[in-house]
Amino acid sequence: MIHNFTVENFYSINEEQELDFTSTKKYSSSFTEYEDKFISNVNCFIGANASGKTNVFKALHFLLWYAQMSYYDMVGSYEALFDQHKLNKNKDTKFSLTFDNNNKLYKYELVLSPKEILEETLSTKAEKGYSYLYKLKNSNGNIEITYNRYNDLSKINSNEENRFKLKKNVTFLSFLLGTGYLEKLGLKEITSSIFSNVSNVDSRSYDHVSESVYLSRALEKSEFKNDLIPYLRSFDFGIEDFAQDESFKIQFDNGTTQQIIGFKHSNNGQSFSLSAIDESAGTVKGTFLLLNLIKVLSKGGIAIIDEIDARLHYDIARKLISLFTNKETNKHNAQLFFSTHQPLFLNDRDKKQIFLCEKEDYLNTEVYRLDEIEGVRNTENFFEKYLSGTYGATPRIGDL
Repeated sequence: MIHNFTVENFYSINEEQELDFTSTKKYSSSFTEYEDKFISNVNCFIGANASGKTNVFKALHFLLWYAQMSYYDMVGSYEALFDQHKLNKNKDTKFSLTFDNNNKLYKYELVLSPKEILEETLSTKAEKGYSYLYKLKNSNGNIEITYNRYNDLSKINSNEENRFKLKKNVTFLSFLLGTGYLEKLGLKEITSSIFSNVSNVDSRSYDHVSESVYLSRALEKSEFKNDLIPYLRSFDFGIEDFAQDESFKIQFDNGTTQQIIGFKHSNNGQSFSLSAIDESAGTVKGTFLLLNLIKVLSKGGIAIIDEIDARLHYDIARKLISLFTNKETNKHNAQLFFSTHQPLFLNDRDKKQIFLCEKEDYLNTEVYRLDEIEGVRNTENFFEKYLSGTYGATPRIGDL
């Protein structure tokens, strides 16, 4: 689980922003105990349009992806990976992530430019502070790696290490994961599963046809397809099952075709089937989200959903969120990070699970946790207080 995350100089985020997902008290079932503190399973981000909520999610998803997958995904590519803040093009971008894995607490730190890594450190919690496992430093193109002599990483094959040093835009962590060395430390990955509807370059707000295609492709080989049916029936979509007797296809401009999933509707002995493309946008979005959330919940991991209530009724979005607060559906302590423009979601959360985003000077994203505001109590009506402007992070709409 993720305990803490910091980011600096990434898109609209200029100065370092720290997001702490821990608490010294357990306020509800949506917290998981770790040693002497509790980690939030559900974290809600709210703020005005263009306040930077999506960029915060881009930063978190980018770090999780880049730290673990760049060894696989960055082969032969030296394109810019992201944009720095427009006013700080000559300043380094910095990340840090504190997470637990196999009952140990780790800290991962990364300093980089849009095209190459400058510094990288992986540490583990010790009696006093953190003890590094390795440190990487890029000195004018020369990669230097220092190992803690008390762990097995010092025995890495020198030829493999030298090949890695030629890749200036690949994390050493992803190299260790890809070559199996990290398993010697009892660490196989930062998190076992990640799903996000944002990437480091955009927010994946698909049009209805594209989302129907992606859903159909995902369901073709999904082991979770049958798990969706009880949820779809309970969501009042009017769906009884997936279509079994009818086949739906779409033809693209290049002449290729794609099988499209269909849904069966029935009532009082009458039934018909519809292609996903003919279903409502909310039905397809809800099904697509649900499929990916079930994957994360099945083995534990991270789900990052920007605007979770877009095209979905409040009650359905709320039901999706509740899958992470219920220990029966979240047996592996998966975490959900979601953004919204709907203040009603705030009343379901503890003050340590609400993050407010704003651009106070219209240039730089600032993020603060609700409990950082002096005097806020968990007994307050967060919905009403937010709408009244008490907490900030609301749009400042002027007269025309």
